[in-house]
Amino acid sequence: MPRLDHQRPRQRASQGIASLKVLHIIDHLGIGGAQSFLYDLVRAQQKRGRFFPAICCLTERTGLSVKLEEADVPLWHLSAGRTQLMKIGLLIPRLWRLLKQENPSVVHTHLFASGVFGRLAASFRDIPVVIHEQCNESASASWFVKQVDHFLAQRAAAILCVSQSTAEFNRIDKGVPARKIHVIPNGIDPERLAPDPSLPAEKIKRELGVPKDLLLVTGVGRFVRQKRFDVFLRIASIVWQARQDVAFLIAGDGPERAPLEAEAERMGFRGQLRFLGNRDDINLILSVTDVLLLTSDFEGFPLTLLEAMGMGRPVVATDVDGAHEVLGHTSAGMLYPAGDALRGAQAVLALLSNPELRKTIGSAARDKVLTCYEIGGTASKIEEIYERITEDIS
Repeated sequence: MPRLDHQRPRQRASQGIASLKVLHIIDHLGIGGAQSFLYDLVRAQQKRGRFFPAICCLTERTGLSVKLEEADVPLWHLSAGRTQLMKIGLLIPRLWRLLKQENPSVVHTHLFASGVFGRLAASFRDIPVVIHEQCNESASASWFVKQVDHFLAQRAAAILCVSQSTAEFNRIDKGVPARKIHVIPNGIDPERLAPDPSLPAEKIKRELGVPKDLLLVTGVGRFVRQKRFDVFLRIASIVWQARQDVAFLIAGDGPERAPLEAEAERMGFRGQLRFLGNRDDINLILSVTDVLLLTSDFEGFPLTLLEAMGMGRPVVATDVDGAHEVLGHTSAGMLYPAGDALRGAQAVLALLSNPELRKTIGSAARDKVLTCYEIGGTASKIEEIYERITEDIS
């Protein structure tokens, strides 16, 4: 059993002490959109001071753990292996003990396992649970997992959905009562993405192994079927045949990486296409990116899309779900039909061929993020839900 005691961060006298505590529970603190969003959210909650945020991670420490601790965020790791059933079976008593010790006003879960175990543990102590839903698909889940998810969906105080399409998925496919669903799009902290002035573009490109005079098209995400990096490769091939002053970067990892690397080699790519693996410096990569390319078949609300837009980078994305909700009927990016490599390549080439268009779209994209998707506004909406559900049980 892990130790659950934790040194509380000292509060500045000018801030006061928040009267209500929210415990965020997340499966892991590895690289991903949910993790980046959680970091921005708890930092915003610290600044606002209405709720006192803490985090419980079901698995082991990562580099993000260090950043959170440096930011004075109370943090616990339960160190349960992701596939070790004996350790997973200990999660509920460990969570119950933590909840008894910390007595939060609200539990807010992120990702699937946390939603399951967090709801079960919190139910024993009558603590309201908020579920953050980022996914629009459950075809890959087993029948048992779907049944558990459906059963527990009824037992959440609120379901926060990152897009309207995610809300419809939860209402129709999971049977979540409409009264529990709240659509709150993801937000980001633009300050987190600010470029490091000590790292000029030329130096970053050199460290990435890319010649300084090449334009860069970048993809970011897990190597799973949903992200359709096979389409990214087809688009890259069409673009590369049209002009050779372009390099392609893919940041991420996952089960489809080896087949994708083999396919890239078969297609004739060499140094002009680089697989970067998982990176915790996406902001540096985006800072030298000329076009961000999103090729997913479906998305709840892709955080990488907001990150690129927040840095003033033009985006070419599939016309699906959350991407459509952000970019549809705007001049802040370009959309193309999912799976249509030719249309995607045409959009990328249009941007690469017109620096002024890239600048115009990038500027509109940043304005859109600052106006609609800044993390302070997102935190405010989420805290309104916390207040409502805590008032309902008081």
